[in-house]
Amino acid sequence: MTAIFRRTIGVLGAVTCLLGATGAILALLASPPVWFAVGFQIIIALTGLIALLVIYILSQAYLALAQLVIRFSLLFVGSFALLILIGALLLMLPRATPAEEPIDFLDALFTSTSAVCVTGLIVRDTATEFTGFGQTIILILIQLGGLGIIIFGALLATMLSGSMSVRHASNLGEAVSAVESGPGNVERLVRMHANHREDVAELGAGGIGAIVGGRAGGTGDTLCDPARPLVLDGMVVPEPVLGVTIEPATEADLARLHEALERLAVEDPSFRVGADPDSGAITIAGMGELHLEILVDRLRREFKVDARVGRLQVAYRETITQRGRAEARHAVVGASPAHLGHVVLAVEPAGRGEGYRFENQASSADVPADYVPAVAEGVAEAVGKGVLAGFPMTDLTVALVGGSHHVVDSSPRGFKLAGTRAFRDAATAAAPTVLEPVMELEVRAPDAHIGDVLGDLLARRAKVGGMQARPGVQVISASVPLAEMVGYATALRSSSRGRATYSMQFREYAEVPHATRDRLAARRV
Repeated sequence: MTAIFRRTIGVLGAVTCLLGATGAILALLASPPVWFAVGFQIIIALTGLIALLVIYILSQAYLALAQLVIRFSLLFVGSFALLILIGALLLMLPRATPAEEPIDFLDALFTSTSAVCVTGLIVRDTATEFTGFGQTIILILIQLGGLGIIIFGALLATMLSGSMSVRHASNLGEAVSAVESGPGNVERLVRMHANHREDVAELGAGGIGAIVGGRAGGTGDTLCDPARPLVLDGMVVPEPVLGVTIEPATEADLARLHEALERLAVEDPSFRVGADPDSGAITIAGMGELHLEILVDRLRREFKVDARVGRLQVAYRETITQRGRAEARHAVVGASPAHLGHVVLAVEPAGRGEGYRFENQASSADVPADYVPAVAEGVAEAVGKGVLAGFPMTDLTVALVGGSHHVVDSSPRGFKLAGTRAFRDAATAAAPTVLEPVMELEVRAPDAHIGDVLGDLLARRAKVGGMQARPGVQVISASVPLAEMVGYATALRSSSRGRATYSMQFREYAEVPHATRDRLAARRV
């Protein structure tokens, strides 16, 4: 190997190493780093090193080659240090920030302490009238953080900071009414850039910003000008379908747990907190397994509550499938008054989703009006406990059709207990059954794994409604019982090697199979 050839290859190898290292550094200094370019430039640098190694192996003049390597190594190290210095200086230079950055609601959510959604923000309209807001959906987030209450929102009218007053208006059920919780001033108005705030004096209609301070609102509230009250359409929130029991690990966690659950319930209308009637344990309910996992993670991460979580419990319901009728008498023997009560009740199924309804069809001569609320209370308690498997009953109508009373010995307590007993007998005779929540499911799976995904769904009692082909994937639409979906996320990842995704939402309550009904009824016994 001639000296000229060795030197030529050595120069080329050293230059290649230098260029590769330079490109890798520049790619790392980019914001965000261009990882593909970093890897490519590192490969170039390694190619130069391999060229130098080949020279070393093939060369017979080891001393001369060592001198050559030392020279180019010094050049490489010096150039490398110079590039690092230049990159550091470039990073220290001020950068121009765009005047308007798109707000990142997800970033704001996950970096905040908590959030509440309201349906609209109307303040000091610049137009002559509001039109079409019944079809407008506005999302506003309220953050309860260390800096107080922060209300995020898209404005439908102009808002000014300072002493401007706003009014809370709420949707109560189906009747829309304005409920003033007291006028509150807009203390501070900010424009949000992800989790960074920029104070502004005014936000125009269509702007996205936030209010810092003021009174806390609730989900479904509308903030409006007190002189022009207006309420936007509220949100439709379904009933929770999955629950777990939760208990604090220590006494110190108990107070924090109650406070955290209260704040989460204000933030999320689909999250419910209750108590188990048998054990007295705290129960939380939500719209699915992932929903509850996120809430429990927030309890531990944000509120520092160490809590133990029980097994998932599906929100089953009971109903009746035919008409029934029963009467019951109550009397306390030897007591004065005897707390006499006598009622006759008739039950019949209602349409799916209509819930429970109580009607009074008895004459006042049989059951005086003063005793009817006591009968309704006793029936409501029995409806809440069920007659078959201990689940609350729904989709039925209970009618008080007759009874009798005593002028002296009858009492509300007697009619309440008689109503409870009569309902249990009537519902038991009306062929009760159990309902389970059914979810509307959409699965996106690659073509190569569609068979395994479909087979797993059919094993979970799913009813496939259709399949839609898209480039590289199949979209499966199905309805499936929620009880069969516990742990489905893990099973789907396993069957598709992590390439399939799914989403689901509550659809309806449907009757369970007879085997499931008998198993749930036997568990109560």
